[in-house]
Amino acid sequence: MNKLKKSALLLIPALIMSLLVSCKKDPLLTYDSSDNIYFVSVANRVLQPSGYSYLSGVKFEMLTVDTFRLQIPVQVLGSVSDQDRRFKVVQDFNLRMVLPRFTADQDVFIEQSDKYGTLPDSLFYDRASEGTHFEFGDAIVPAGSNVGYVTIMCKKATNAEDKKPSHLALTLMPNEAFGTDFEELIYNTGNGASVDVLHYHVLISDSRSKPSSWEDRVWGAYSVVKYEIILSEEYGYGKPACFWEDGSQKCPYEGRYRLPAADHFAAQSALRLYLQRRHKGLITDENGFTRPVRDEYGNLIEDVPGFWETMDQITE
Repeated sequence: MNKLKKSALLLIPALIMSLLVSCKKDPLLTYDSSDNIYFVSVANRVLQPSGYSYLSGVKFEMLTVDTFRLQIPVQVLGSVSDQDRRFKVVQDFNLRMVLPRFTADQDVFIEQSDKYGTLPDSLFYDRASEGTHFEFGDAIVPAGSNVGYVTIMCKKATNAEDKKPSHLALTLMPNEAFGTDFEELIYNTGNGASVDVLHYHVLISDSRSKPSSWEDRVWGAYSVVKYEIILSEEYGYGKPACFWEDGSQKCPYEGRYRLPAADHFAAQSALRLYLQRRHKGLITDENGFTRPVRDEYGNLIEDVPGFWETMDQITE
């Protein structure tokens, strides 16, 4: 069976639809197997060791619900049926997603496209767990349509460990209704750039996003754990603080006062002192253990300016 020829299509929804409707007349879209199915999306494209794929994110920290229905669209390349047709999509345990802080040097990861085994686990997001982070719903192309959806019921984490961002990799598989011979879509005819349309990435998180007013020079690199420590301090307001986010004068978290820029260095001092005292075993964590603070990826947090320079001054 010959693979479908890779099509040079601009990733413009209207153009995609018009081309797909008339695909039997277009020699670039000819096929010699069953009707084929592939992911189509206006979501972000993300560069990974295996190339570009589609990506969606579900951030429960920005929602007021415990479950979220994510519907991921698929397109049929072929005929329209008068009956509902189910397609097959599975969690792919062989696909991993590299953490954002390790994707700056894109050429390195392109060169390692076939070398997943050489990259340590610490470079990747944790895998999402079915039942804990998500549940599969229906995967159906309705009768009379060439567009369908797979439903992913994303779930809010119930414990701190599961609140770390988790990655769900989806892969389309052939079944009695559809083949999966159409593998790539060229979205830029100028340079031939393409996106993998048989795989889809979903990030599920229940942790605070980096605020627009975060300053690395004041607090060091952003982490959710570090952010939570800053938010837990009162800074003289009588209530925990929050950041001025995205230009809004209104605090997005109920019961908090906005932390003005004038108090950023006070927040830095409080953060540094807490981390230093934890590092020296002078105070315990929430479980009663005396140990240094680690971020959500297991890295020691010790990059706040002045952390080591003033360590000897911490005695209680």
